[in-house]
Amino acid sequence: MAQDAAALRLVPGNRDRRMKLALAYYKGQKITEAAEQSAFLLQEDPKNARVAMLLGDCYGAIRLLFVNTLSGLVREYSGDLGGAQEAFRRAIAQKPDDFEAHLRLGSVLYQLRKLDEAQTQLELALQIDVASSWARFELAALYFKLKRPEDGAREKQIVDRITAEECQKKTKSGVISPQLPSR
Repeated sequence: MAQDAAALRLVPGNRDRRMKLALAYYKGQKITEAAEQSAFLLQEDPKNARVAMLLGDCYGAIRLLFVNTLSGLVREYSGDLGGAQEAFRRAIAQKPDDFEAHLRLGSVLYQLRKLDEAQTQLELALQIDVASSWARFELAALYFKLKRPEDGAREKQIVDRITAEECQKKTKSGVISPQLPSR
C-alpha cells in the first residue's frame, strides 16, 4: 500500500491504481484512508457507482465506529461497565487503531478491577498516541495500583512534562494568558 500511495502522489490521475488502493485500505480496516481515496475518485468520476458504493460503505463503517464508541461512553457514564466494555471492544474490532476506544476500554477494565487487561489496553492506546497525557495519567494510576511505584512515577513525570509543554505552547500562541485578569 505504501508503494501505491507514493506512486499516486507522483501520478495523481491513475484511477485504477487509486481504486485498488482504496479497496486495500478498506479491506485492511483503514476506513478513513479508504474514504479519502474513494472521495477523490468520485470527484473525478461522479457517476462511478462502484466508487460511490465503496464510499457509502466507508461512511457506514465510520458511523458504526462512532456509534460503538459513543455507546460505550454513555454506558460507562451511566454505570453500565459491562455494556461499556462490550461497546468499546466492538469499536476496536471495527478499527483496531482507535485510540479513544483503547483508552476508554482500559479505563473501564481498571474500574472492573481487570488490571492486566487494563494495562494492555492503555499501553495499546499509548502506542497509537505516545504524546497522550491522559493515557499516561491512567497508566500511572494503574501502575501505582499494581504496586509498581517506579513505573507510576515515571509515567507521572512524563505527564507533568507534556502538560508543561502544552501550557507553554498555549501561552506563547496567546491561547491562554500567563497573567490572571485583575479585578
